[in-house]
Amino acid sequence: YIQPIMPTLQTQIEQHTAQAAPSYRSLFDTELVEQELRHELFDPSGLFIVTNQTLKSRCAPMRDRTVDARTKAA
Repeated sequence: YIQPIMPTLQTQIEQHTAQAAPSYRSLFDTELVEQELRHELFDPSGLFIVTNQTLKSRCAPMRDRTVDARTKAA
């Protein structure tokens, strides 16, 4: 029963990864972060928001309150 689903699921994972990877790479641009840190301009709130949105979309709904609390704390 699971075997017919696996190729479809794998394809969906690969498509999502291909679509999401560029935006995540731009957010986690280490050279830019280092430059901002050197000039005391780094604001991690954007990273926290995107990371927490990703966690909410990938984790069980019971964790949403914890993720929301992390976002507010940031």
